[in-house]
Amino acid sequence: MYIGPTPPEGLRGGVIVPLEGKRWHVTLVGLAGDYPPTNEAGFLEFARSLPKPDLFEAIRSAQPLSRITGFRKNENRARRFEALPRYLEGLLVLGDAAYTMNPVYSLGMTAAAVSCQVLDEMLAQGSSARAGLASAFQKELTARISVLWHQAVQGDWMWPETDISDNTETLYPVT
Repeated sequence: MYIGPTPPEGLRGGVIVPLEGKRWHVTLVGLAGDYPPTNEAGFLEFARSLPKPDLFEAIRSAQPLSRITGFRKNENRARRFEALPRYLEGLLVLGDAAYTMNPVYSLGMTAAAVSCQVLDEMLAQGSSARAGLASAFQKELTARISVLWHQAVQGDWMWPETDISDNTETLYPVT
């Protein structure tokens, strides 16, 4: 079950994913600082406030099997290693170390898989013995990740509460 936050006003959402053993994984989402509480009563009240009652009705009498945890880091962050004037040969930066994206869009694992695919393709071409592999890898990675990156950034910009300066940061590593 998925109840998504809808821009521009809807800042709350949630999802229930079935797991083995007749268990559920419940996630509540709050944007622009409107975070779900991590205590049981607050969590349920937040679920009750969603635009549709279905998620709340599904969990209202369920027994939690673990403590509720919160995650507050949802910024998008690009570390532009391909822009270095002199690249550190032998250093390959991929996955979240290169591009961190708001987890609400579920793009992080895709970005990590794309990173691995780019590296696999380059190694399959015999690139591992070639000087400049690391720099070439970072440039190709940036080209391949750009669609995912823009999807995450533009998704966040649909809400007027998004502080673009805080939400999206491009870092240029110091050499």
